[in-house]
Amino acid sequence: MTIKASLKGPNRRRCGRSAASALTFLIKPIEDLSAEDSDTPDATQRALSALGNACLFTTRGKSGKELLKWHNDIVEGSADVSNDSLLIHFHDIPVYILRAVPLSSKSDTTTNNNNQTDQDIIYLSKVHCHNHKVCTDSKMQVTCCSRPNDGGDDYPSLSAIGIEVHVRKTQDESPAATENEDMEFDRPTFCAKDICRELMNHTTNSVLSVNETVLIQSEGTELVCRVAEVRVATEDTAAASVSMSAVTMDEPYRGRVS
Repeated sequence: MTIKASLKGPNRRRCGRSAASALTFLIKPIEDLSAEDSDTPDATQRALSALGNACLFTTRGKSGKELLKWHNDIVEGSADVSNDSLLIHFHDIPVYILRAVPLSSKSDTTTNNNNQTDQDIIYLSKVHCHNHKVCTDSKMQVTCCSRPNDGGDDYPSLSAIGIEVHVRKTQDESPAATENEDMEFDRPTFCAKDICRELMNHTTNSVLSVNETVLIQSEGTELVCRVAEVRVATEDTAAASVSMSAVTMDEPYRGRVS
């Protein structure tokens, strides 16, 4: 059996602007912000935790200002301002979509005081770099995709997702336990509802795609969640709450967490 997939399908189509209009940013690890803002490291860490699955970008440079303008042009006249997150993607094809948040004036000033005046920077986590296949200390072109195809209707809302969950760092096994394969190990257990709640809070207003990886914490343990399947609400189910069997099963590729 042969399966064909189109890179120009509705899930991977390019945005309406030309490639020449893509904006260039320097990629930096998001952990650098905590080190740079040495006056309030705890407050900075709390702010980073509240970001959820989003990245940060500076707005003092040309590309940062243009990115904000591009986003405003795309969502102009939107009836749902709360869901108008600034969304970007790297490379030509938007395999994954990332929510981007502009740095506050204070943090932006602190960053630019470190010999980086007016430099366009995007701060990414290690998971972001893994998902989007980018490396820190490199310059990447960024495309704004706050709406599919550079305007029009919003991304479909997710009604359900299937995830695979793995512990990021496995517990050390004692030598005695390694020798005896029949010995039971003390493995951590987690509540599925707690994982779902944390994942929802971590990805609010983000767009999740199949095979995307998200890192969350549950009971102090880092968990790697891979999106294995997404389901989106149909027009009939968007306005009213219905059972899970009423949602579409047409193998969608991505949708917005709302």
